Amino acid sequence: MLFRSDPNEIDQAHWTGTPLAPGVAGHILGTDEDGRDLLARIVKGARTSLTVALNATFLQLAVGSMIGAFGASLLRWRIVRWLSDVVGLYCRVIAVLTLPLALVVLANIASTSNKAIISAETLAVILGFIGSHRSAAIFHDVLVRMDEPAISRARLWRLWHSPPRVGSVVAWSCGAVTAMLLLESTVSFFGFGIQPPNASLGSLLSNASTNLVAAPFIAILPGVLLLTTAAAFAFLGFCPRSY
Repeated sequence: MLFRSDPNEIDQAHWTGTPLAPGVAGHILGTDEDGRDLLARIVKGARTSLTVALNATFLQLAVGSMIGAFGASLLRWRIVRWLSDVVGLYCRVIAVLTLPLALVVLANIASTSNKAIISAETLAVILGFIGSHRSAAIFHDVLVRMDEPAISRARLWRLWHSPPRVGSVVAWSCGAVTAMLLLESTVSFFGFGIQPPNASLGSLLSNASTNLVAAPFIAILPGVLLLTTAAAFAFLGFCPRSY
């Protein structure tokens, strides 16, 4: 075992109230401010953050495609043609306000109920629905640009399953994972996301902010992992654009 299996286990034998440095008492990356193995916490936090980001991306892709298709389908009826533009504008506005809206929603949940209910699954659903407006705006614009007055299933199948479109969807999905990963880390950093003792990359950075001088490695290691993971998904998003 390279790290202790329980990320919440406190090293009562060696912890004296301050973080242990890397390599001390068998802790490869040291401990956090509560004496818990930092490597185990980072592995657990990265797993939680990625789970939230991937689930939220899948949800916003599913919900956003339906909203965008609905808005574009309004073009079939001349009497409600203007509603298509309204739906597109609404999606663009909400997409810009994703972070403030997420903070407001999660803050209201935290103030009216127990913060413990904000689990990884709950957070993924909330971020997925809020982020779906971004994908809805993209789907809406793509479908509106189609010259055909009616959008047939066969046309949609050919459109989205041709290699350039598949590459575009893959590229967008990787970018969405990056955005959701950073969004989850941000709301958790402000205390409205994953709650202790559970760990995510954002909550690890939040807890480490009080020990930046005495133990900077507590913040540097999760921060480097977060930036590296986000950059990796962003790089994967550029690969499908090459064909």
